[in-house]
Amino acid sequence: MIFTMLWNLCKTITKIGVRMRRSVIEDAKRVVGTVVGITLAIGLCSGVANATSEKSSKPNSSVLQISLKRTDSLKDNVQINSRLTYTVTYTNKGSQPITAYPYESNISDIRVGDSRNCRWANLKPGETQQCGFGYHVVTEEDAKAGKFTPKTVWKASKDRDGNQVIENNIVVEDKPVTGIKNTEFDSSLGLKTVKLTNRTNSVCYRIPAITQTANGWILAAYDKRPGNCSDAPMPNSIVQRISKDGGKTFEAETVVKQGHDGNENTRWGYSDPSYVLDRETNEIFLFSVKSYRNGWAWSSAGVDPENRNVLHASVTSSKDNGVTWSTPKIITKDVTADVGHWSSRFAASGHGIQLRYGKHKGRLLQQYTINNSGHIQAVTVYSDDHGKTWKVGKPVGFRSEKSHMDENKVVELSDGRVMLNSRPQNFRHRLVAISNDGGETYGEVKEEMQLPDPANNAQITRAYPDAPMGSPEAKVLVYSSSSAHGRNDGLIRVSFDDGATWDTGKLFKSGSMAYSCIEVLNKQHGGGFGLLYEGDNSNIIYTHISEDWLGYTPVTADNSVIDVPQNAKNIEVKIKNLGSHDYSDLKLSMKDLGKQSESNKDWKIQDKTGISVKPFANANVKLGITMPKDVKEGTTVSIPVRFASAKYAVGDSLPGIQSVINIRVVKAVESYSVVPSAPSVDVKPSVDTPSAEKPSQNPPSEAITPTEPAENPTPARQQAPQVSNQSRNEAKTQKADEQKSEQKSEQKKEDSKAKDDVAPAPPASVDQLDKSLKGAITVGNNNQIVAGEPVKISGKISNKEFAQQLQKNGSAKAYAFIYSTPKALKDADGNSFITVRGSADNAQFSVDIPDGYSGKHTIVLVNEKGEQLAWNEVTVSANPVADKKDSRSEKSDSNRNAFSKVSTGSSMLIVLAVVMLLGTAGFFAKAMRNKIA
Repeated sequence: MIFTMLWNLCKTITKIGVRMRRSVIEDAKRVVGTVVGITLAIGLCSGVANATSEKSSKPNSSVLQISLKRTDSLKDNVQINSRLTYTVTYTNKGSQPITAYPYESNISDIRVGDSRNCRWANLKPGETQQCGFGYHVVTEEDAKAGKFTPKTVWKASKDRDGNQVIENNIVVEDKPVTGIKNTEFDSSLGLKTVKLTNRTNSVCYRIPAITQTANGWILAAYDKRPGNCSDAPMPNSIVQRISKDGGKTFEAETVVKQGHDGNENTRWGYSDPSYVLDRETNEIFLFSVKSYRNGWAWSSAGVDPENRNVLHASVTSSKDNGVTWSTPKIITKDVTADVGHWSSRFAASGHGIQLRYGKHKGRLLQQYTINNSGHIQAVTVYSDDHGKTWKVGKPVGFRSEKSHMDENKVVELSDGRVMLNSRPQNFRHRLVAISNDGGETYGEVKEEMQLPDPANNAQITRAYPDAPMGSPEAKVLVYSSSSAHGRNDGLIRVSFDDGATWDTGKLFKSGSMAYSCIEVLNKQHGGGFGLLYEGDNSNIIYTHISEDWLGYTPVTADNSVIDVPQNAKNIEVKIKNLGSHDYSDLKLSMKDLGKQSESNKDWKIQDKTGISVKPFANANVKLGITMPKDVKEGTTVSIPVRFASAKYAVGDSLPGIQSVINIRVVKAVESYSVVPSAPSVDVKPSVDTPSAEKPSQNPPSEAITPTEPAENPTPARQQAPQVSNQSRNEAKTQKADEQKSEQKSEQKKEDSKAKDDVAPAPPASVDQLDKSLKGAITVGNNNQIVAGEPVKISGKISNKEFAQQLQKNGSAKAYAFIYSTPKALKDADGNSFITVRGSADNAQFSVDIPDGYSGKHTIVLVNEKGEQLAWNEVTVSANPVADKKDSRSEKSDSNRNAFSKVSTGSSMLIVLAVVMLLGTAGFFAKAMRNKIA
């Protein structure tokens, strides 16, 4: 087409030239300029067209076949913040290796440039591969639009970087996701909630239970009841939903215990779920009732599992974080101490506990309510062998008739005692009793007037279950229930003193709110508490509660003893932030802490503001102290203080954990602040510093400067004589010696590190591994990991020496290997020695899995001597080639490629235009000569 245009243009020019007389030269210039301009424009447009023609849409490619499939289990139950997952499948239909190169996508972790992506290089002819990285978190925009349509755009190229394009703009979509639901958000209460159920006329949901697994997942279980929502003996089922992102989204509902409809001879059902997590083995137990003909009121005495007139006790367990469950087992006989009189029983829904302190540490406790000859009592069912067998304690009731109990829970107090907290019958407040033997027996039951109860199920738990025994944070309890006036207005109450006193509570749900349960969440998932409750229309609702929302500050002073000289004016205290809030405005006060004891009444910690501490971190704080002038060496004292965010302070009342600063008085230490270069000048001792260590050049704002200068140092400096040359030489020599000493010290550190990084010889093959240690660790997500990515590992270590190191230091050194042929794994810093943290019962560490691994492998942990500590088999997924190139660089490359295409196309046409112009000019000149002649 371009040649035709130029030819027609040349003929026009010739005709014009033949007719021209005197203005030949001027007209020729104009014609030539016009031809050049038109030619350049055509060339430029053609080049741009070449560069942008790749945007024309193609449904798929003749050499690369790609499909996109949604793989999550949410089905139609999609709402804002739901996580949709996608898998890409690609097949090379051509005759040469190609790269499947994704460059556009509204699905995360698909396109090149994402933190990980689904580019697949060197896909061989006929080969099919898959990538399961893709995901999309549903947004409010998706909900407003009414749908989300997943779309990706690809090109097939010869090279990995997508430059040698074979086919481009291969558009791949999956069917739109529609019917997206909005999550509830009560802005007046400041809580975002996730609705887990949707009640209909044919099915309803009741009786929530919650726990968090060892790997951080949140399990939410509840009754799924057909028809009119009745309790046992209906064909109810227990179902469950799992959150793998800290409660932001939940996977689709699955059945844990399936009921069966029928007549009284064929029907059965399960109700009232309650979780118990064994933190030492990571096994989860789910208790419930199993009913046939009769429910609570009409159950017969007996323990025969085949007796259909008995309301039975049932338990199932999971060893893979709640994904699969064992066949439910009837344990009625195990939990019935008096077969002739205990006619009925049911597990109190919500969650049980595992003891952390004292003689019965590790014991699992699940509460039951029983009918003992018409007396409604509470009893603890417990296991000391990690759930292999279950025993029952002595039942307890209220007043002389030993009755009036109902659904009840237990919590371990800071001193190891167990507190029972029960729903009452015929009373308006919770009933409380204490056990000193791990729940086997309880003392007198008392009515707790601070906790009103309108005959409703509730939950009590310790806010910091990992806190050291006897520490201030171990005394913090949280309690969820409804208000005093019926099953509405859900409240969270907090106690800072093992339940001796309770605050008035904070509203988390206005209106209808019946049963609730609350669970502590680990710091890896933001800390705070997960709350599951029955909301409007008997739907099950989840929300997250933080300490900050509750209005108290989870900051305490370290419980260890500080040695303080008799003449000190300042002390340094380590403080701990147990929560997720980043504090920069903390205030410390001794006020509003009640009357001090005789032993510490003359001691005072000065009030301080502006204290900073990061989430889940420690900080050292310098505090002013006043002590009695005549205090004796060896005196010990505990001074109560409280840290709180200033924004919560009301007058001198600071909501927070009451800490104590433990002090032991030591002999006064005289340290001297010597004036430099003035040896003849007397100096005064520093009376408020126990040591004379050299302060850092840039001490943190809250750190103590170990040695303060003597008072009025200026006159001393004025009297100081000039330093002699000999003194200067001595100073230089001293400085050189110090530098040599520092160099030697650094070299020793490097030598030590190099020595540490030499891994011991592991077992030569998998056949040499100790079979008893298999499964002691859990790798990644249920032993499913991806090559080329870091992986977290946790488990139990039985090696006594290693366990003692963990107990003493909180960490220990080990080495990890991956088999079949053993290869040492490294941590994120590239070290072969791995730092294992935690305890022997819950050891944790991380390693990087190298690229190139796929299929079944074995990961083994050994100590410094090469002794086996634990191992497990894992499945490694191949990692598509990830490219973390900066997106700006990609954009720059794209611009350069486009410019190259424009330049190439334009240059070719410009050359062609010049040739045509020369021809035109020659033709025109010849015509003019003929005319002039």
